[in-house]
Amino acid sequence: MLEALVLKYLTKKGVIAYFVGQVIFIAILAYYIFGILDYSLDRGRDMFFIGMVVIVLLWMGVCLLLWRKPKEKIDENSKNNI
Repeated sequence: MLEALVLKYLTKKGVIAYFVGQVIFIAILAYYIFGILDYSLDRGRDMFFIGMVVIVLLWMGVCLLLWRKPKEKIDENSKNNI
């Protein structure tokens, strides 16, 4: 739900970077929690899900800062959708 709001403000490169970055950072988090710290799925579950939420929100902010559409294109798209 939150992604749909953010994706309309990102360029095409930003959308690709958003999804690729999420996959990479969540994979790194999973490797760290379950591989390096050696938690089981039961013990590390809460830490993993909290980490996922934090990663999604932080990466969303980074993508909005780096790959935001110019203001004119956002206004044109909103007028065409009405």
